[in-house]
Amino acid sequence: MTASRELHYFLLLPRAQQIEAIRRLHASGMSDYSIATATRLSVEMIRRLLAEATA
Repeated sequence: MTASRELHYFLLLPRAQQIEAIRRLHASGMSDYSIATATRLSVEMIRRLLAEATA
């Protein structure tokens, strides 16, 4: 299965921009699981990045 253009673009972003995008998705109401599915990152990684964004 190939990744979508949006996912490919997301993965090329610098870490700080990925964290900001994940933070915005979470603030818009997406669950950790939905964000993990969309970004193909683990739920644990999403939670870690969200914790880093609020630190």
